[in-house]
Amino acid sequence: MSLADHRASPTDTTAPMPFDELERAYERLALAIDQVGLEHEALFLTRLALVLAHRVGSFDVFNQSVDTALDDLVPPVA
Repeated sequence: MSLADHRASPTDTTAPMPFDELERAYERLALAIDQVGLEHEALFLTRLALVLAHRVGSFDVFNQSVDTALDDLVPPVA
């Protein structure tokens, strides 16, 4: 499942972000990554993920989100 195909599951606590806001979020994230630079990119993204996980308030939703983000980036575990 790609990010674009992701739909709210029964365990989601929030509605999906509208597409136009998702585009704004992408732009904001890209600017923030540019701002911190390559040296701090991984740390920034880790901190952001933990902040968002805290705000979502559900490990299950966080875990599903990690799985969705991993799609097509790593080979499946055999």
